[in-house]
Amino acid sequence: MKKLLAVCALTVMPFLAQTVLAQEAEADKNKVAGLTLSGNLTVMSDYVSRGLTASNHGPALQGTVNATHENSGFYVNVFASSINLNDGSNASLELDPSLGWSKEWENGVSFDLGILQYLYPYTKAGINYNYREYYVGGGYKVGNAALQGKYSYSDAYMGNQLDANDHSASYLEA
Repeated sequence: MKKLLAVCALTVMPFLAQTVLAQEAEADKNKVAGLTLSGNLTVMSDYVSRGLTASNHGPALQGTVNATHENSGFYVNVFASSINLNDGSNASLELDPSLGWSKEWENGVSFDLGILQYLYPYTKAGINYNYREYYVGGGYKVGNAALQGKYSYSDAYMGNQLDANDHSASYLEA
């Protein structure tokens, strides 16, 4: 798996650099019916999520596709990553679609509200890590500096697989 990821990374990197430059030069061509389309592909040395490795301290291949409506502020994102939870679940893919609304005003104040679904489609029968998260965030920007915060909540964190008593989880980002 490590050799495959390394070969993929070396093969894809020149195309990614070229794609980023082309996107900057032709940003308007990414718009379809008022939607701005973007995406990326990344190779990570270790996929760490909320302080825990999701790739068993090994590399992970990740990609994101984004569609944002320029006038309304609504957006749809899909994130995907190879994973290795090393827990006997055989989970090898994390797929995270999200839907939300964000707005940044001219005075530097921003707001973000959304829902994020975590999907783990290739796990052993009887194991369900799928869960949903709700989030709200805000920020304030002055020049090139920004102060941002976000609160996320799930009532079924990791699909109720972690603890038989409490399935909720919340966290703050700043």
